[in-house]
Formats: sequence, C-alpha cells, structure tokens
Amino acid sequence: MPTQSHTQAVLNHYQKALTFSPQPAKIQASIAALHWTLWDMPQAMEHYLQAHRLNPQAQWHHWRLYFGLQHLARLESPRLLEFCQRTIDIIEPNTPHYPNRGFTGLLLATAYRYSGKPERARNFLHHSYRAILAPHYPELIEKAWTERRQHPPNFLIIGAWKCGTTSLYHYLSQHPQILPAIAKELRYFTGETHWQQSATHADYLDYFPPIDHPDYQTGEATPGYIIQPHLAQYLRQHFPQVKIIILLRNPVKRAISEFYLRQSLNDPTFAQTLDGVTHIDLAKVDAITDQTYTALKTEGNWLQSLLKQQAIYETDISINLARNLAFSQYIRYLPQWFEQFPREQILLIRSEDLFQNPPETLQQIYTFLGLEYHPLPEYRNVNCRQYNAISPELCQQLTAFFQPDNEQLEDYLGRKFNW
Repeated sequence: MPTQSHTQAVLNHYQKALTFSPQPAKIQASIAALHWTLWDMPQAMEHYLQAHRLNPQAQWHHWRLYFGLQHLARLESPRLLEFCQRTIDIIEPNTPHYPNRGFTGLLLATAYRYSGKPERARNFLHHSYRAILAPHYPELIEKAWTERRQHPPNFLIIGAWKCGTTSLYHYLSQHPQILPAIAKELRYFTGETHWQQSATHADYLDYFPPIDHPDYQTGEATPGYIIQPHLAQYLRQHFPQVKIIILLRNPVKRAISEFYLRQSLNDPTFAQTLDGVTHIDLAKVDAITDQTYTALKTEGNWLQSLLKQQAIYETDISINLARNLAFSQYIRYLPQWFEQFPREQILLIRSEDLFQNPPETLQQIYTFLGLEYHPLPEYRNVNCRQYNAISPELCQQLTAFFQPDNEQLEDYLGRKFNW
C-alpha cells in the first residue's frame, strides 16, 4: 500500500507541474485521480471540479463526480451540500455543449436531489429527456408524456462487471420500442443512501423516460446490483414484475478484464500488469475473498465493502487481484435472485454467446422481453479493452481455482457453461 510519504511526493510532483504545464486541467484531473485511489473523496471532488472549470468541455469525469456525491451522501458528509452546489454552478451552464447529455443529466439531477430540490431535479431530467427523445419520438412526446412516471422499469441488467453489459445495453437501446434510461448505469441501489433509508421508490422512477405507453419499455444496466445484499428481496417487493437479465463470462477472463479496467482508472503511479506472473498466492486470495463477502454481509451494501478492500498494493499481486477473483465466484451471490424471483423472470446469458453471436442472443432477449426481433446494422463490442494475455501457468492455476465454484453453479442452474 502506498506510504504517506510516497503519496505526498507524488502530490508535490503534480503541484510543481501546475506551475509550467500548458494543460493544467489534465494535471488537476491527475491529482484528483490520486486522491480517488486513496478514497479521499472530498479532495478528489475538489480537483475534478477544478479540472472541469479549466476545461468545461471535458465530460469523461462526470461519472466520478456522480459517484463522489453518492459516497459523500452515504457518509452524511457535512460537505455534501457544498459539493452539490458547486457541481451545479460549474457544470450546468455548459450542458448545451455536451454531445451526450445523459450522464450529465444524471449527475445534475442527483446534485439537486441531494440538495433537497426534488422538483428541480425532476424538471432537469424532463428537460434532458425531451432533448434526447425529440429527434426520434416527437409524436410519443406529444401523446404519452407524463409529469411523473408511475410505472417501474420493465427490465434490469444486473451484471456482472466486464461481462458485456455495456454492449448489451447499447444494442437494446437501438430497439425502436425501448426507451433508454438517462444513463446506462444509474447505480441507484449500490448504497443505502437511496433505497434502504427510503419508504418510496418514486425518486428512482424519475430517472426513466416520463412516457406512459404500453408499447414501449425501459430499463437500466448496473453491474454492481448483482452482488448487492438484500436487493433482490427489495426489488421483488416493490417491482414484482420486473425482468432480470444476467450476463456471466468465463470467470478467469472476467477477473483479468476487471483487473486491467481497475488499474486503468487509477493513477498510473500505482499501475501493475500481470505480464510475467506465473503464480499467485491462493491462500491470500481466499483470505481477501472471505473478507470481501463478510464485509458485504456486515455493511449491507457493496460500496461500503469496497471501501475496506480498495487499497492499492504495489508489490503483492495476489492481494491486488483477489477482489476481482472474488466477484467471479458467481455461485456466492446468484442464489438471492433465484430465491426471490420466478425463473421465468430471469434470463441468464453466457457472455461468450453475446460476443460470438449477437443477433441470435438478442433474439433470445427480445423474446424474453416480449418484443419483436430488430436487426442492427452493426454489433460493435463497446468498452473493449486491449491487454496482454496472462501466462499459461497462471491461466491454469486460476482455472483450477474456479472449477469447484463453476461445478456448483452448473449444478444449481442445471446447465453447462463449459468454462
């Protein structure tokens, strides 16, 4: 784990760079990323807002600002309202210039809601939806627009991470009868601040199109939902008819893909690769995975459990890889969904089938949703990341590590995955 002196040395380096850098916005973003890796969310928010002030056209870090507000709300931070207002003041004036207003709308609406202004949040979402839907659904807006959405989403894609949820949601959003949510990942149920402390789910519905028409469906895709404790029971109680879509990928490939995604989101000072690694300490992996699931059960939400597992280890690749391996042990968290929902309301897809044959897989999903087949002009793999293959020795070790879990999963579901 990085020492305080090392962290301060990196920060000092960035501060010096600000004095001569022609692109100070990038330096501010790098400083923010460093604080992010240390889960110093107020400082991360501070520098992300500074980066945005210096470069108002930048949109890539809006999701981190959104995540940061969620984190501060969960902690009941005294600075939450301050950051909400600063987010609104800095970002809202530039919204007409963003080519993709969806996630920006989610961020600003959340800032207004945390500020105790739900009507303003709803109005902003409605304004964003009009801009998004007007080019393609002008008649629907005229005939089916409603001031407050009453119907729950038709479907939820609940995970898992790096299993193709972004690609799938991109495909589904192109169906003429599917109106996408304001953003692919709402993350509404990834912490207790929204749902475990609220007696109503009305706020959640505001994040979906305010269209009341039986011929159109909507839904969202948040991979973190699949491991969120007690969420299946809550959704079954409030949205008993919702359909659940799950994507599962070869657990070794999923874990390695998430490992490199996580490293790419952290400051490059702490970057690691698996190049040349032929063996990891599985005893350490087992200890970390057990801690992860204990934290999940104890804390009641996966964000809090990640806070206890998020430290970056510079030298111990076994520990650094362990959390990614833990979330590939599907049999640990799938049962809650099948215990709460009838099997006919759950569609489980092998990611390999989606990657290798998107048209056929989508036909299966359309049938599950009760929609007619809609071919697409192309089936692009969204968020595909390039990285070196792991060594054959490490692949063999990890495959053996997952074999008992995979066998339990196949027995539980009554189907083969051939991983």
